[in-house]
Amino acid sequence: MIPVVEPPQLEKDLRLFFGPNAIRFMILWRARRLRGGRVGFSWLSFLFPQAWFLYRKMYLTTAALTVAPVAVAFFFQSTALSNLIGVTISILGGLGPRYYVETAEALVVDIRAQSQTDEEARSTIAEAGGVSRPGAALGALIFFSTVVLAIMTKHIR
Repeated sequence: MIPVVEPPQLEKDLRLFFGPNAIRFMILWRARRLRGGRVGFSWLSFLFPQAWFLYRKMYLTTAALTVAPVAVAFFFQSTALSNLIGVTISILGGLGPRYYVETAEALVVDIRAQSQTDEEARSTIAEAGGVSRPGAALGALIFFSTVVLAIMTKHIR
């Protein structure tokens, strides 16, 4: 397989965007560029999807992953369906690194296209990327709240 050559600027921008553990995500990005590149499953994002996505500043994804099971439970009132949604969310969470890399590339290209100067682009990329420790803490709180709520619900019935 012949790797696709990417502009060096895109690689620099992605490294800046990824922040901590940039090497891990750059490996996934390069693998994605190759035909048959590996998927990039993460046990951490599988077990704690909200915390992982919030740590990586993927707020809309987290909102969707959090609201979906609540909406299904509320509207369909099906425990089996709610459990299936929970497992599906964990699997999607496990694929989070791949989704993150794809989203990051699109965002970096968009920021670069809209920026007037290199300095402006780099500043915006750095601000949009990186990690959020408060986000991870909020994600952990969401996770533990749902566990406590599930335990309390079983005790009430």
